[in-house]
Amino acid sequence: MVGLRTTFAAIALVVFFRSWHAISRRTLRLVLPYGIAIAGMNLCFYLALERIPLGMTVAIEFTGPLFLAFIGSRRLADLGWIVLTVLGLCLLLRPDTAALPDMLGVIYAVGAAICWALYIIFGKRMTGKLAPGHACALGLLCSAVILFLPCFTPAFVIGLHHPLLLGMAVLVALSSSALPYALEMQAMHRLSARDLGVLYSLEPVCAACAGILLLHETLSPLRMGGILCIVLASAGTVLTPGKKGPPNEQPELPQ
Repeated sequence: MVGLRTTFAAIALVVFFRSWHAISRRTLRLVLPYGIAIAGMNLCFYLALERIPLGMTVAIEFTGPLFLAFIGSRRLADLGWIVLTVLGLCLLLRPDTAALPDMLGVIYAVGAAICWALYIIFGKRMTGKLAPGHACALGLLCSAVILFLPCFTPAFVIGLHHPLLLGMAVLVALSSSALPYALEMQAMHRLSARDLGVLYSLEPVCAACAGILLLHETLSPLRMGGILCIVLASAGTVLTPGKKGPPNEQPELPQ
């Protein structure tokens, strides 16, 4: 599924933004590291899911942007908010069993965390050099090329015998990859890496809320407390006065 999702999303974004006009050697050198980070992040994440629970995978992966938030901070108060975020994640995403996790799965999750941090860094480096829409589309295209043989080809062959599943894969690609990546690139164009790193803490909260509202899942009081910790940390990071990182001064580029 990861190969189908990435490829269909890349095609959709390239067509929507008409990004073939932006393709050049310079552009490809710029977006290739970003695309590699996307491919590595997705591949490592799903490999980890095969071996360790979802909550543990997300918690470990989240250390990537959290680390960026820590090293990018210029305010002492942010250390407290980061600690509160970690506490919230521990409460919200704690393993349900005491069994020793599969170490290979943990390694994959750490790989996803590293790739997520690199994804943010490389995305920020393209700010002001390439229009956000083109950056997102071409980055996903590079990722799709990397995943084409190992992931896309076998899944597509199977999908040819199940057209309905192939159609669902297209919908998943648009809703879970194309649109989110495009919006995320716009956010990278406007926010500092530090703010992005901590504000990403809302992602597990949104996932938990979606589980409650759409999947009728229930949360224990400890996990509800975890949600509260993360919301407070995210709000506190934005609202706490003090010295912040330098704002982005690059002009808005046409898409």
